[in-house]
Amino acid sequence: MLEGEFELAGTVLSRGIAIGSMFVLDSEENLISEVAISEGQIELEIERYRNALLQSRHDIEQLKVKLENEGISEGALVLEAHVHITFDPLLNAKMEDEIRKTSKNAEFVFQNFMQKYSNRLKESLHPSFHERVEDVYDITKRVLEYLHKSCKLPFDNLPENAIIVCHSMTPSKAAEASCRTSCAFVTNHGGRMSHTAIIARAKGIPYVTHVDVSQVFSKIVEKVIIVDGFQGKIIFNPKEKTIEQYNALQKKFKLQFDRFQSDNSTGVKTRDGTKVSLLANVEIIDDFSELKSFHPEGVGLFRTEYLILRKGSIPSEDEQYFAYKKLCLNMKDYPVVIRVFDLGLDKVVHGFQALSSDIMTKDGSRTLRFLLNEQELFISQVRAILKASLHADVRILLPMISTLSELRHAKELIEIARTSLLDDGILIRNIKLGCMIELPCAAMISDQLAKECDFISIGTNDLIQYALAIDRTSYSASSLFTTTHPGVMRLVKIIAERGHNVGIPVCVCGEMASDPRFVPFLLGLGIKELSVSSRFLPIIRKVVQNITLSDAKEVAKKVLELSLADEIHEILVQSVQKYIPQSIMNHFL
Repeated sequence: MLEGEFELAGTVLSRGIAIGSMFVLDSEENLISEVAISEGQIELEIERYRNALLQSRHDIEQLKVKLENEGISEGALVLEAHVHITFDPLLNAKMEDEIRKTSKNAEFVFQNFMQKYSNRLKESLHPSFHERVEDVYDITKRVLEYLHKSCKLPFDNLPENAIIVCHSMTPSKAAEASCRTSCAFVTNHGGRMSHTAIIARAKGIPYVTHVDVSQVFSKIVEKVIIVDGFQGKIIFNPKEKTIEQYNALQKKFKLQFDRFQSDNSTGVKTRDGTKVSLLANVEIIDDFSELKSFHPEGVGLFRTEYLILRKGSIPSEDEQYFAYKKLCLNMKDYPVVIRVFDLGLDKVVHGFQALSSDIMTKDGSRTLRFLLNEQELFISQVRAILKASLHADVRILLPMISTLSELRHAKELIEIARTSLLDDGILIRNIKLGCMIELPCAAMISDQLAKECDFISIGTNDLIQYALAIDRTSYSASSLFTTTHPGVMRLVKIIAERGHNVGIPVCVCGEMASDPRFVPFLLGLGIKELSVSSRFLPIIRKVVQNITLSDAKEVAKKVLELSLADEIHEILVQSVQKYIPQSIMNHFL
């Protein structure tokens, strides 16, 4: 027995502090026996599989609604994609054919079938397919829970304040967990950009991974453990004094964070009077109460492709119009930036199988390139947006521009859409058109693009990924996804500078805009529009209100003079720590 207090180190995926009872879940692959099925039992076995798949789909749909009610839109969209996967022919007709062909029990056939599928995804050279591995694993585990009792994870009977310890955590299990019963996750495997980590951060559940606790389970005297989701420590057999210290830290952090969240003032200005627009990124438009509670000054990015993910096919022009109209009516006093379908292999494979297999995998088309090839689809969407523009200050945003000819081609098609509406006798407005800069090549021609559009949005997530040649969804590459790389900082400067030189607004709408450390740097570059995840609006607002523009310019100047990412990180932290308590800042470090 290990009787003294001791620690194990891990990697933080979601920050926070948890004190609770260790609840060990065996989520390793279960050994499922191979059982021969007689010819007369095959259809019964297929029916058993169908029921398991149907029940799994129902579970995921219920969990999706649960996340939507909690205001966790990104997590709900992850599960929306899972729902669509359950309709994939691979899990239906092909799987049933496999049971008939092998005459084996459903759980054995299914596990082997999905393992082969997962291996093919891992071997793919396209990073978008790597992200699907987590989704496939999640659905595999859920279906197996219904087919084989030994696979069932007892989430329904968790004790209060359970710290869940397991080999790996799936997104749907993270969604299933409640903050009341599940106060932390500790796993052997996980990645920062994984869907599970996204959901854990949205729920505010601390999550530490890369912790090998298998050797100490049976030797621990006290089942109460502490998860330090700031320093990446798991403390076993904690002393009473240690528990008291962490209890105090936990209460202090909650009090300070609640205080920040309570500031929802509008009309944000820097301390020396410079106006900064704080906008929101939006995916789901079913419920605006959560969004409005944070008082955004408009929508800086509406991701229309999620209309496809939710429906499982491309919505009609009328269906799109009603969706955009609903968004506009709820934000009618503010600008609304609607990005046209950002369709790529990472998204379409979940929601529209035919497109990914028939077109995208043939010529590599994605996002705007795909839309320029599928002109009828693009024109129909633009018509819907133009009709909705009567209800708000709507702007169109073109994703992943790479050349000036793409922008000109898109403008020609937009004009065709406008003309067709006028021919139909439909009143429309002239609306602004923007380019989303997410590729280094686009950054280098941003001066040319800026001359032919009305505004620019910087998508920092993909910009960093393509600038550093890193798959941001890869578990192993998480540590290399360096937002403070000096090359990234200079790319952002180039885009902002060239946009401003032409006299058009520049907005940042990636995760960089939601991180308080980057606010002084971005303001110092002259960027006065930030579009962020709504729950981060209060803390970004706090930084803006407490800094002067002259201080921000000094921060930007220092950052651009540095050559190392660590040095830049240190400057950024120093620039905001005077405005935000260290315990709050630790949430973002």
